[in-house]
Amino acid sequence: MSTTLSRSQSQPQPQQSRDQSLDTLTAMVNQTLIETGRFFRSSGSTMRSRTQLKRTLPLAHEQFQQALDDLSEQI
Repeated sequence: MSTTLSRSQSQPQPQQSRDQSLDTLTAMVNQTLIETGRFFRSSGSTMRSRTQLKRTLPLAHEQFQQALDDLSEQI
């Protein structure tokens, strides 16, 4: 799952198949829940947990939106 987040936002991604788009949507929601859970588990008290959350959520959001756009084009 973390390899999905490591893709560069500046690179255009090829259009995904419907199944790939759905898998990406699911993976990004799951990643968001995992990172949010980690943040709350640490009580948000460490700078590391805040930095991790700020780094991963925007990437997950961007990939979620891209997969959603791909899916809507296929419909």
